[in-house]
Amino acid sequence: MTTTIEVARDRAGRSDEIIVPKEVARGVYIHNPPGAEALKLLLIMIKRSGDGIASHGQRNDMRLADFKAEPGMRNHTRRTISDLLIEIATTAIQFEDELDGEPARLIGGMVSHLFVDDRHEDTGDLLVTWWWGYAFARTAEISQQWAVVDKQTALAMRSRYAIALFIHASSLFRKQKTNRQEFDIEHLRKVLGVPDGAHSQFRHLKRKAIEPAIAEINRTSPNYELAATYHKTGRAVTLVTISWTEKPPAQKAEARAELDRHSAGRKHRQAGTAERISDPQQRLKFPESGNARFGVWQEKHREANRDRSREKVKDLNMTATAFREWCGKKAIPLDHPNIANIWQKFCDGDTL
Repeated sequence: MTTTIEVARDRAGRSDEIIVPKEVARGVYIHNPPGAEALKLLLIMIKRSGDGIASHGQRNDMRLADFKAEPGMRNHTRRTISDLLIEIATTAIQFEDELDGEPARLIGGMVSHLFVDDRHEDTGDLLVTWWWGYAFARTAEISQQWAVVDKQTALAMRSRYAIALFIHASSLFRKQKTNRQEFDIEHLRKVLGVPDGAHSQFRHLKRKAIEPAIAEINRTSPNYELAATYHKTGRAVTLVTISWTEKPPAQKAEARAELDRHSAGRKHRQAGTAERISDPQQRLKFPESGNARFGVWQEKHREANRDRSREKVKDLNMTATAFREWCGKKAIPLDHPNIANIWQKFCDGDTL
């Protein structure tokens, strides 16, 4: 039967596709899942390796400039790229294999080790060198199921939950006999990469992970739309069915054109509210003092911190104070026509 490596080799020339082994794509085998930006970086590294993902002894190289050149990646610095690489280095994979002819669980890291070469400091660039871990290479070697991930779509997303669900769904889109899959709640949490202890109540899981992930996929993917159906046992939701449908040709063309546009304002354009955002009579103004705990400011701050651990979440009031000071130094008025997007990027760390 065809293996993941053979597919990766055959499709190596397709710059818009990333071939991911099922064991990685479906999430349930992954432990310590990376955040959104680290997950996108991992996809770029997989694409860079091609069929080399099946070799844990093969050296792989990529420069910071190459990462930054990918549409959808933020303007990372050497420090932030190093932070993302640490996330990837601590991601583990576990699946059923065999040892000495007997069934056994194989547990190992996605990467064996990485080097970050800072000798190109004079150009602001750096060289990242890595070797895939044996466990990850083994999945690619033996896996006979895979996901064909649309690279542009995955890199355009901002939420870890959306990216993880999209990668998982990409391993299902080729199914011919069904367009749906049923998950129990724990299975779906693993697919989404929800950290242990987060969103423990289903209503929180639905509101903060499932529904935002599906909404972002439907806004971003040029080919498919997802829908969730909830099934109860008594008063509690115990099963969730995720279904997918292919978009009509006209919608596909428009969605692909949207991906080629700048990401700023994409959510509002797709919701049909872009004209309200740009209306001078509706111009937003960042609060000159006090907190920013209302409306778009809190929403964008929450979105920027969604994929960070609790220790890394930035306090909203402190961020607002720092933002006012930064705007003052840059001579940016708090009623700038694009102030909401500037605030978003400041919360993300892109403008620092």
